[in-house]
Amino acid sequence: MAVVGAGISGLAAAGSLVAAGLEVTVFERGRGPGGRAGRRRVPGFEFDHGAQYFTARSRAFADQTAAWVEAGVAAVWSPRMATAGEGALRPKDSRTTRYVGVPGMSALSRNLAQGLELQTQTRVLSASLRRGAGGAPQWMLDVSGGGDDAGPARGTRPFDALLLACTPQQALPLLDTAPEFAARAREVTFDPVWAVLLGFDHTPELAADAVFIEHPALSWAARNDTKPGRSGGPAWVLHATGSWSRGREDEAPESVVAGLLPAFEAAVGRPLPEPVYAAAHRWRYARPRTALAENALWDTELNVGMCGDWCSGARIEGAFDSGLAAARQVLDPGVGLQ
Repeated sequence: MAVVGAGISGLAAAGSLVAAGLEVTVFERGRGPGGRAGRRRVPGFEFDHGAQYFTARSRAFADQTAAWVEAGVAAVWSPRMATAGEGALRPKDSRTTRYVGVPGMSALSRNLAQGLELQTQTRVLSASLRRGAGGAPQWMLDVSGGGDDAGPARGTRPFDALLLACTPQQALPLLDTAPEFAARAREVTFDPVWAVLLGFDHTPELAADAVFIEHPALSWAARNDTKPGRSGGPAWVLHATGSWSRGREDEAPESVVAGLLPAFEAAVGRPLPEPVYAAAHRWRYARPRTALAENALWDTELNVGMCGDWCSGARIEGAFDSGLAAARQVLDPGVGLQ
């Protein structure tokens, strides 16, 4: 079986399927697993520039979180919480238990990837559905990688099932031979989100480490170096709103920084010191505007499915639960893969 995408959802599905005895290959176009649970390191600073933290509510994800904590892969983050808007920073009481990956959010996916056949820096260029012996579906994947450690050279590989653990927009080009199934994916739309990364040589005088922001341009800000296991200097991450980011997907990163830094200062009501490091990262498919009600999609006739946080909610827990839901559907006796 092939899984396309090594984010939390794809890795959770692959791990569950391998534990049940299936042979699974995970393809990831990036340098490593993680998806939006990513980490960026630059000289002197570290940033979780995608997912900021996670909570654990479902039983399955609570068990996984406990295992991560025991292994030192995750830890509780207890930031000074606040809200901000109209020039005022207001302390916020919170009883929510928040967790982060250690030493970065990407540690979660690296842990889930252990023991899996993972081919990174490998793109699935096309997927064609054929019928094998007895009419069983067979997916022919045209893959391309850099060779050596980066992944296999280009070639076509057969798989008896295909799980797309990526956004619908990334999956649709692979579903030309399954148009009815692809129609469900077209129902989902996303907002982009710009993230601004700011490094300072001294700590900004803000009485908060994590801020929910009420501003047309910004929704969130967090001081990354207050999270457990981090190193480096004072590092802040700002997340733009979807409405502000929409239509600005192709703006220059410098322009995004120039727009969002003043917005943050206006929201909290005080200027920040001049950052010694400033960058912006675009998440093109960040937050689902219209999500599916199902936890995952699976077609038993075609042996093709989809999963991701756009099915179960735009959270790490949602991605994990969606991956498990996809695996359960694959392992149903009617699917014929056992």
